[in-house]
Amino acid sequence: MRKFVILILFIFISLPCIANDVLYLNEKWDNAASKILYEHELRELNVTPEKAHELFGFKQSDVRAVFYDLNADGVNEVIGYVDTRYYYGVLGWSLFILRKNNNSYVNISSINFYPEKGLHIFKNKLINGYYELGFYEDLNRNFKKLKYNNN
Repeated sequence: MRKFVILILFIFISLPCIANDVLYLNEKWDNAASKILYEHELRELNVTPEKAHELFGFKQSDVRAVFYDLNADGVNEVIGYVDTRYYYGVLGWSLFILRKNNNSYVNISSINFYPEKGLHIFKNKLINGYYELGFYEDLNRNFKKLKYNNN
């Protein structure tokens, strides 16, 4: 019985490690993807770069984003966050997943995460056309999986 409990604990603790890719956006990001997310947020907030810095405290160098094909359709999504207090809440940082839509991008994410814990991508689990994502919803190692839905 003891071995069984240890095995279950090991599987539970190592579950996040089963992900095919782990993105640490706070450590490594792409400048072109970050620029797309920055410009997206300027449009969403309807502000100039100067006003964004004045009102919300962010500038382009605060944006951390990468390109990643989350649905294996050959078109990269932009995944990232803005590293300022305006985008930080009780549940962590706002994660943006921007899907290309004609000549613009649409945000399809409404989750918060902790970038220092990584965003886990499970490539073998396509759910509703997108890979399943795993993330930490708090700094106490509470791991959660996100399954994309069209709502």
